[in-house]
Amino acid sequence: MDRYLADIIDRCLEVEPEKRYPNVQAVLAALDARDAALARRPLIALGVAAPLLVLGIVGFIAARGSHQLLQVSREALTASALRNNAFAAEFVARTASNELERRFEAVQSLSHHAQFRQWLERFYSSTSLQQLLEELDERERAEPHSPKDRWEPLRQKFREHPERQALQREFESLIPERFHPLRKSLREEVASWFFCDYRGFSVVRVPSSETIGHNYAWRSFFHGGPADLPRGQRPPPGTYLQRPQLSAVFQSEAHDQWIVAVAAPVFEGSGEEKKFLGVLALTVRVGRFLELESGQDRFARSQRAILVDERPGDHEGVILQHPLFERIENLAGIDFGRYRIPRELLPDSPEKGLDFSDPLAGLYEELGIELPARRWLAQAAPVRVWGEPVGWWVVVEEAYDHYEGTIGWTMGRLQRGLMYYGLLGAGSVLVVFGAVWVLVLRLLRTNNHRRVPGENNDLKGDSTALPALLPTETLEAHGQAQGKESPA
Repeated sequence: MDRYLADIIDRCLEVEPEKRYPNVQAVLAALDARDAALARRPLIALGVAAPLLVLGIVGFIAARGSHQLLQVSREALTASALRNNAFAAEFVARTASNELERRFEAVQSLSHHAQFRQWLERFYSSTSLQQLLEELDERERAEPHSPKDRWEPLRQKFREHPERQALQREFESLIPERFHPLRKSLREEVASWFFCDYRGFSVVRVPSSETIGHNYAWRSFFHGGPADLPRGQRPPPGTYLQRPQLSAVFQSEAHDQWIVAVAAPVFEGSGEEKKFLGVLALTVRVGRFLELESGQDRFARSQRAILVDERPGDHEGVILQHPLFERIENLAGIDFGRYRIPRELLPDSPEKGLDFSDPLAGLYEELGIELPARRWLAQAAPVRVWGEPVGWWVVVEEAYDHYEGTIGWTMGRLQRGLMYYGLLGAGSVLVVFGAVWVLVLRLLRTNNHRRVPGENNDLKGDSTALPALLPTETLEAHGQAQGKESPA
C-alpha cells in the first residue's frame, strides 16, 4: 500500500465527520490525484536515473581514457628520458676518453723524447745508484715478508743521493707544462709523474714523496696484468708491461685517493733485441674525469654521472666516482668493495635502465645522509681510448621522482589535476541537475494545485473537471459546493 492510498483511507475513517471527504465525488477526485502522482513516479525515477547513468558512463570512459593517457604519457616521457640519459652518458664517456687519450699521448711522447732517453742513460750509468738498488733488491727478495719499513734506511739513502736528486730535478723539467703536477692551475689535471726501473723500483716521482725507493713490480701498471698482485709479490721473470695501458685503480699511498696510472713501457732497441728499461707513468684522480661535467653544471640536481670499473679482477664493478664521494671527508675509511654494479646489472640497455637503484644507497643510510631518490632511470656508455674499450663505464642516472620537474613529479601533478577537474566537473553537473529538478518539482506542484472556483471563469461551467486537478486538501470545499447546487 502506497502513502497516497493510506492517506485517503485514513481520511475516510476519520472519527469527526468534518474531517472526512464530503462526498463520493471528493473521494474519486483524491483517487484520481493519487493515480496521477503514481503515474509520474516512473518518469521522475527515469529522469533521475538516466542523467546519473549517463554521468557514470561518461565518468568511467573519462577515467579509463585518462588512465591510458597517463600511461602513454609516462611511457613516452620515460623513453625520452632514457634517450637523453644515453646521450649524456655517451657525451661524458667521450669526454673521459678524450682526457685519457691526452694523457696517453703525453706519456708516450715523453717516453720517446731524446732528452728523456739521455736522462735514462745517465741513470743507468750511475754506478752508485745501481749498487744501492741492487742491494735493496737483494734484501727484499731475501726477506719478502719483512715489515714495510725494514729497509727504510737504505731507501732513505737512495732518496738523498745527490745523483738521484739531480735526476729528480731534471725529470721535473722534462714533464710537459700542460700536465705538470707542480703547477697550481694544473694540479687537477695530473696527480703525479713517476718512473720505475726494470726491477720495479720507483726512481723519481713528481711531486717527490716517500714512495721513492719502494718496489712496485706488484702493481698492474708495471707487470701489465688486469689487477695488482699481493703487496710485495714479484711477478715472474720477464713479466712486464708490453704496451701503453690504463692500470687497475688503487688508493695512492701519498694521499689515500683513488687514482689510476696511465703507463707506457720504455724499451731500448726494437724487435726481438729490445731491452726493457722500465715504466713511465702519470697518475690522475679518477673523479677528475666526471668533475669536468659537474663543474660546468652539465647535469641538473636530478641527474648525475657515476664512473664504474668493470674490468675483471678485484675491482670489478667498483664505483670509482660518485657524487656522494664529494660529501665524504675520509674515503680511506670506507670499504668500497661492498658497493658494486655487477656487469649483468649495468644499465647498458633501456630495459635495464627502467628501474635502476643507486649502487651507494646502502652507504647513504650508513652515513645518515638522505637518499636523493629511490628510483632512477639510467643508461651507461663505455669509455674508450683510440676506439678500444678500457673497461670503464659511465652511468648517467636521473631521478624518477622526488625532484620538481622529474617524470614521477610531473605525472603525479597531472594525475591530481585530472582528478580535481573531473570531480569538479561531475560536481558541477550534479549541482545543475539538482537545481533543474527542484525547479521541475516546484512547477509540477504548482500545476497540481487548482485555483478556488470563481477565480477562473473557464472552470465554472464544468465543476466536475475540478477534482482531477485538486489536491485532497481542497476537495472538501468542492464537495460542499456541489451539494448546494443539487435540488432538495
